Amino acid sequence: MSWRARLSKRWLLSTQLATVLAVSVLICAAIVITESQIYDIFEQTRILDLRHF
Repeated sequence: MSWRARLSKRWLLSTQLATVLAVSVLICAAIVITESQIYDIFEQTRILDLRHF
């Protein structure tokens, strides 16, 4: 195996790893954002429910 093939293989692995990391970070951010939005909606509906009584 030549050094160029080895380098390209390593580069491919590192880009795959970077892609996986980026995707997982995006998924975590999406989960956090949706959870906070759900919590905000829950708080707003609770406030509205309290106003009805």
